[in-house]
Amino acid sequence: RTPYNIVTFAAERMPIPGRVKGEWYLNVMKRYRDAIKAGGRERDLAHAKLALGSSIMMGVGSLSRAGYVTGRGPADYRERRLHRQLGILPYSIKVGDTYYGYNRFEPAGIIMGISSDMASIWESLSAEEKIEGMKILAMVTASVSENLTNKTFMVGISNAIEAIGDPDRYAERVLKGFAASFVPTALYYYRKGEDPYMREISSVWDAFMNRLPGYSEQLPLRRNVLGEPMKFPPGLGGRFSPIRMSKIKKDPVYQEFLDIGYFPTTPDKTVRGVKITNKQYSELLEFQQNQLALRANLQFLINQPTWKRMNKFAKKEQLDQVIQGTQKKAEDMLWNKYRDELEEKWRKQKKETYPRVEPLQ
Repeated sequence: RTPYNIVTFAAERMPIPGRVKGEWYLNVMKRYRDAIKAGGRERDLAHAKLALGSSIMMGVGSLSRAGYVTGRGPADYRERRLHRQLGILPYSIKVGDTYYGYNRFEPAGIIMGISSDMASIWESLSAEEKIEGMKILAMVTASVSENLTNKTFMVGISNAIEAIGDPDRYAERVLKGFAASFVPTALYYYRKGEDPYMREISSVWDAFMNRLPGYSEQLPLRRNVLGEPMKFPPGLGGRFSPIRMSKIKKDPVYQEFLDIGYFPTTPDKTVRGVKITNKQYSELLEFQQNQLALRANLQFLINQPTWKRMNKFAKKEQLDQVIQGTQKKAEDMLWNKYRDELEEKWRKQKKETYPRVEPLQ
C-alpha cells in the first residue's frame, strides 16, 4: 500500500477540480468530497490540506520559472541529455552552482515535480495553445505519468506495462531489470561509490553484474556523443544518500549545442551493416575521444573568429560535418581492428538474409 498511500497523500493536497453528480469540487477525490459533506472538523482539515498543497505548488512554480527548481526537462530526450552533460539534473533544486534531487522526498516530491512541470508547460505554450486547453491537459497528464513512473517503487509496474504493450521493444529490458533487482539497492549504491561509471548492458547477466561491486568494472563503459565516459551523479553526504547532486559544468561544446538547438546522437551499434558488441561499441566511441580528438576539433571550430557571425543553420551544418566525419573514421578504425571477426559476421548475416535456393529436381 506504500505507493497508493504516497500518491493519495499528494493528490489530497492538490487542486484537482471537477464536477461529480452535478456538484463542483476543488478536488474530485472521494476523501475530499466526503469530508466536505461531513462538515465541521473534517471539512476544515480537507480545506487546510488543499490550501497547503496549493501554496507549495504556487511557490515551486514561481521558483521553477526563475530557474531554481527543475522538472522533467525539455520534451526532446536529446535536449534532456545535453542538460545532463551540463550538470542540470531533472527534478532537482538549484542552490548556488549545484543541483540537488528532490524526487525521493515523498510525498512532497510528487507535488513539487508536477508543479515544476506545469510551470514549464505554461511557459512553453503559445497564447493560442493556452486558450485551446487540450494541449495543456495532454501535457499535464504526461507530467503526472512521468512523476509517478519516475519513482523507484513504481518502476517495476511501469516497466511491466511497457513490456505488455510493446514486447519486442521492452521485454528484454524488463527481464534485465527483474534479474538485477535481486541485488539489494544498498549494494548497488555501494557499487556506484566504488565504480561511479555507467556501463553498457547487453544481457541479463550483464544487468546483474552491473549492480555488484567488483564485477561492474568488467563491463564496457557507457560513453556520450563525444566518446567520454559517463558517470552517475554522486549522493549528498555519501554513497548511500538518496539525494543525487550535480554541479553545473561550464562546457563550451555542450553549451554551444544547447544555444543553437543542435542535438547530435551517438552512432548505431552497427558498422557497415554488421552488429557489434558492447565492448566494440565502447571502443568505437573511445576512438572519437582519444585518437580522433573530437572535443578538441569542435572547440577549435567554435573558437574561430567567423563562428559568431554564422547563423544557426550554418553552425549546425559545420558541427554535423565534424561529428559525422569523426564517426565514420572511428567506424573504419574499428573495422580494421576487428576485420576478420566482422567480415565473418557480415558473411553469416548475408547468408541468413539471402539463403541459397536449391533448384527444383
